Amino acid sequence: MKARRYELWDSESANLAGSYPLELAALHDVAAYVDQYGEDVARSLCLLELCGPTGGRCIAAGALLITKARAVANRRRASAEPVRAPAAHRRARGAPRPSVPESRAP
Repeated sequence: MKARRYELWDSESANLAGSYPLELAALHDVAAYVDQYGEDVARSLCLLELCGPTGGRCIAAGALLITKARAVANRRRASAEPVRAPAAHRRARGAPRPSVPESRAP
């Protein structure tokens, strides 16, 4: 089985915008590109899947590519765990609050 790779092309300028080992990485870059430059600029992008020296296909382009990229980015944001304080700064539920030493009391 031949290794796949993915390429992001700008169809208006015919320039290669990026090459990726995974489709997911390419979609994350498209989402970042849309966030930075806007949808109108990103509509000229096309994502290709390459399967060897002569085989390849367009996975998505224009509005469909933007929709796929946003869906991936939204899933990533939704699955991100909230940041928690280090264990030394957390209190067990129901545990008493630490008292302020008398030397620091107002």
